Amino acid sequence: MSSWSQAFKDDPDFLNHFIENLKEAVLFLIAKGIVSKERLGFGGLSRGGYIAGRLASLIKAKALLVYAPLTELTFLSELKEIQNKTHLKNYSKDLGEIEVRAYIGNRDQRVGTRNCFDWIESIVEEQYKDSIRSPKVELILSPSIGHKGHGTPPFVFDAGAHWMGMILTETGSSLLS
Repeated sequence: MSSWSQAFKDDPDFLNHFIENLKEAVLFLIAKGIVSKERLGFGGLSRGGYIAGRLASLIKAKALLVYAPLTELTFLSELKEIQNKTHLKNYSKDLGEIEVRAYIGNRDQRVGTRNCFDWIESIVEEQYKDSIRSPKVELILSPSIGHKGHGTPPFVFDAGAHWMGMILTETGSSLLS
């Protein structure tokens, strides 16, 4: 995270530029028929989860899968001083009908279990406001492991990959599969 801290000091919009470049690359792949939007999912771990969440808010994919996602940049001691809109809650309304699954440790002190919960709750509330009465959004807590409870065990990655495969290859939801 020290590299991100320095990058924010050098260019406060560096992350927005990076995400915009990713968006353009994905849209190019869709336009060329290399990627099918109907079978497109985004995923990431920790800060990759942050990027996946932002990207999913820009490109209406079918699914979003995150593991121990960083949802509030300024929660990290290295990024306390950045002034941008940094919480993924700011982008929840743009997730539309995307199916979302998040895994996090029950006491993740690095990215904050509560931050993840608040983000997931904001997605559900936005979808509910859009008349989606049963939002396909899940938060799965498991015992925290690793440094500051920010580890993810292999079985969690396996479960998430299985879920993403189900979502992208079949119609309908596979909630809690």
